[in-house]
Amino acid sequence: MAIYTNPPGGVGGTRVNVTYHNAPVGPSGTHSIRYVGLDGAAGTHRGYLDYSVGGGTLSIHTVDATPQGSGLGSLLLYEAALRASFHGAARITALNVAANARGFYLRAGFHPSRAGRDLAEGVIATPAAPVDFGTRLALARSIGNWDAERVQIQNAAYAEINTHWL
Repeated sequence: MAIYTNPPGGVGGTRVNVTYHNAPVGPSGTHSIRYVGLDGAAGTHRGYLDYSVGGGTLSIHTVDATPQGSGLGSLLLYEAALRASFHGAARITALNVAANARGFYLRAGFHPSRAGRDLAEGVIATPAAPVDFGTRLALARSIGNWDAERVQIQNAAYAEINTHWL
C-alpha cells in the first residue's frame, strides 16, 4: 500500500491510496493495481490498471484513471513499472490501445509494438517515395498494441508524477 499526495508533500492536498491485488482478479485472470481517493477526493478519484506477466513482459490489459489529466494515469504506469521490475519483466506492453489514448501512451514512452511494425512492413512495401512512407507510418500508428522498455516507462512516469503526486 502506498499513499500519494498532490501537491507532493503538501499539507491538506489530495491523497490517493494505491493497492496491489496480486491474486488474479476477474474472468480474464489479470492482476490489478487500484487507487482510491482519501478524504474529500474519495468520491472522484478512483482508477485501476489490470495486467498480466509472462515471458519477461508485463502486459497492460485495461487502464481507467479518473479524473483524466490529473497525472493519475502516469501514477498507475509508474506502479506498473515497479511491479514489472518485481516480476523480472524488462518490457511493458499495452494491449489494444484505444485511439483516443494513444497520445497518453506516446508521451509515456510507448510505441507501436515490434510485431505491429513488422505487420505494417509486410502489408506495405518499403517506400520508394514519401507518400508510401506516410501511408506506412499511418498504418503503424493505428496498430493497437504498444510496448516499451520497463526502465523507459518508469523514468517517464516518475518525471510526470514527480510534479503532481509523491
